[in-house]
Amino acid sequence: MLAQEELETASPGIEGAPQSSRQRIVETARALFVERDYASVSMQQIADATGLRKASLYHHFKSKEALFAEVMAAEMDRLLVDFAIVREFEGPIGELLERVALINYAQFAQPELYQLASDFFKHVPELEHEEVHKRLHEMEAFFAEIFAQAVERGEIAPIHPHHAATMFFHMMMALANDPNDFRSIPPPPPEEAARLVSHVMLHGLVSPRAE
Repeated sequence: MLAQEELETASPGIEGAPQSSRQRIVETARALFVERDYASVSMQQIADATGLRKASLYHHFKSKEALFAEVMAAEMDRLLVDFAIVREFEGPIGELLERVALINYAQFAQPELYQLASDFFKHVPELEHEEVHKRLHEMEAFFAEIFAQAVERGEIAPIHPHHAATMFFHMMMALANDPNDFRSIPPPPPEEAARLVSHVMLHGLVSPRAE
């Protein structure tokens, strides 16, 4: 049986807020996955780093894969919080898309996030992808809402908002800063990438002089 203190232990978290054992496990696992890569980290090493017994980890997470799924879900939650702030912005769709893209690029400019995502899809079976897929659907719904409102305002031609959301998402990811990229020319800085994606999404590549 687990010691009661192992289930209830709280330590200072961000800005001094109480941190549950589950939160501590997730944050510690993330740090180890980044430092050593997912395949090289064992549940025992995570337990040692958190100061808990391995049995405590399995009380919260049924497997290392399930723990990694929560690590990735937490990463996506941070993006969703930042996207939610954009909802308060009232302006033309071009500026709105640029703000959203800049948030995305600011996050993916961190090589560790690409490493985590790559390891997740390489090592974690589809059965553990439910929470990550849930957050991807939340992102798609957020993007779709932006396009739906722009259609209603007459800013853009009628288009299925979810189709537009899918295109916008994949355009953003195409210019994300993958440290293992095959391209000989690195992607542009976040600000430039955000402007480029929002412009091409709305206006294409045709020069105004060619119209």
